Amino acid sequence: MAKVTELIDDIQAALATFTGREVSLLSEVKARFRSRPDFETSIIALAASDDPMISRAAMWIILESVREGAFPVHRISVALQPHLQALSDWQAVLCLLQAFEQPSQPIDHAESYADFAEANLRHRRPFLRAWSMNTMCRLAHFHPELAARAQKAHQNALNDPAASVRARARNITPPALNA
Repeated sequence: MAKVTELIDDIQAALATFTGREVSLLSEVKARFRSRPDFETSIIALAASDDPMISRAAMWIILESVREGAFPVHRISVALQPHLQALSDWQAVLCLLQAFEQPSQPIDHAESYADFAEANLRHRRPFLRAWSMNTMCRLAHFHPELAARAQKAHQNALNDPAASVRARARNITPPALNA
C-alpha cells in the first residue's frame, strides 16, 4: 500500500501545474508512469480527488487509456463505481461518459452508471447532455433492463434545444424494448 500511496503522490505532483489546457502534460504524465504496476489503481484514486484539476486530469488519462485498450471499460467501471459521487468537475464527468462509447461487454454496476448518466441529462452543458444520453443507450444494449430509460433519454435528446445533442441522438440507435 505504501508504494501505491507513493505513486499517487508522484503522479499528483506531476499534475500539479495542470490548468485544464495542457493536454501534452497529461500525455507526458501518462507516458512517464503507465509502466508502473499500480498506475491504474493510482490514477483511479486521483480521479476522485477534491481538486477539480487533478480529477479532470486523471479522468482524461483514464479515457485515453480506455481508448488505447490499456484500461478495459468493464474493469474501470468496477474501480470507479465507488467514486461516482465524487466526480463533480464537468470535464471529468464528460471523460467518464465518453469512456462508455465502445463497450464490448456488459459491465458491473450498470444501474449505478445509468443513474449517473441520467443525472446529467439535464445538465446546462449540451455536451454532458449528449454524452449522458449516449451512455444510457450504450449501456442498455448490454443491459436490457435499462432500455426504457435509454429510449426516453434518446427521445428527449432528439427534442433538445441544442443542435449538438440532437445530432448525437440522430447518430445512435436506441436499444429496442423487449416485447
